[in-house]
Amino acid sequence: MKFKKPVIIAAVSALAVSGALLTQPTYAAQATKTIKAVYNNIAIVYNGNTVPSDASTEPFMINGTTYLPLRMVGTALDKKVTWDGNNKRVVIEDNQAPVDPSTITALNNQINSLNQQLATAKSEAATKDATIAQLQKDKAALQTQIDNNTKNNNSSSLGDLEDDLNDDYGNYESTKAEIKLSGNSDKVTLRVNVSKTGWNKLSSSKKTNLIQDMVDDIRDKYKDASISGSVRDDDGGSTLADISVRSSGTASLSEKSSGVDISDLEDDIQDDFANWKNVKFDIKLTGDEDKVTVKVYVNKDDWNSLSTSHRNDFKDGVVEAIEDEYSDADISGTVYDKNDGNKLDNIN
Repeated sequence: MKFKKPVIIAAVSALAVSGALLTQPTYAAQATKTIKAVYNNIAIVYNGNTVPSDASTEPFMINGTTYLPLRMVGTALDKKVTWDGNNKRVVIEDNQAPVDPSTITALNNQINSLNQQLATAKSEAATKDATIAQLQKDKAALQTQIDNNTKNNNSSSLGDLEDDLNDDYGNYESTKAEIKLSGNSDKVTLRVNVSKTGWNKLSSSKKTNLIQDMVDDIRDKYKDASISGSVRDDDGGSTLADISVRSSGTASLSEKSSGVDISDLEDDIQDDFANWKNVKFDIKLTGDEDKVTVKVYVNKDDWNSLSTSHRNDFKDGVVEAIEDEYSDADISGTVYDKNDGNKLDNIN
């Protein structure tokens, strides 16, 4: 057991540069002080464990205050304690826990393994994407082939049915009928081109019966098909009657007044006069068999380039074409500048 032993310690503060002791006023003065330290077998206990010490590291008391060697305390608390002589300071830092090299190796191996798995997954994904793209391409090609086959089959079937209809009804009552079919098994369009004169000689019942027989033959082939169509003049192509068929299969005709639709007549006149005398005209018709209004749009300079006789010939030609279809119609109209809409001439 140690006894209390007073010890006199001399503490000296100094600042040294190049090995010489400086005493200039700009630096702190060197001081020496005599103190009395008392050793009393003081022990340090950390978390229930006594920290070992020797004569050089034994704690002591000065004026009732216990002093512990800082390095010993740092070791007990797992702290790094160093002396910075240049700056005269004690530096305390946390100790870094050493990393086992085997742990680093294991982590690197894990990273490499994951990178390999990622590369494999990307490669597999790219392969699957390429397979999907090829399958989609093959699917599109097959669908195109199926559509073409269906179209060809429908066209072939419609063509055969069209031939049969022409054989059965092609010269019905001198109508010189020519039957055209288009569409598919779900929807069939029936167009019957006839001699206008022969068609107009038929009674309403004969016209309806003729179309009904055609519709019945179509429904024998395509039971659920929706059927519609028209009867047209084989000369001018104008619509003589519209064909409609109920879901029950009953056909009906809606005949046009005087056998001419105003829009069809407009198309015919446009075809005949659109580039008359190398001048471009846009011709519009409105009205009915009793009254027809004509609107002609042309470039003003082109219109003025025509002679008076040519202008009159153009207007008379349009009126005569209308009168051929609507002999009793009141016909009037106007020629407009197509650029600004200003009136250029009258048609009457």
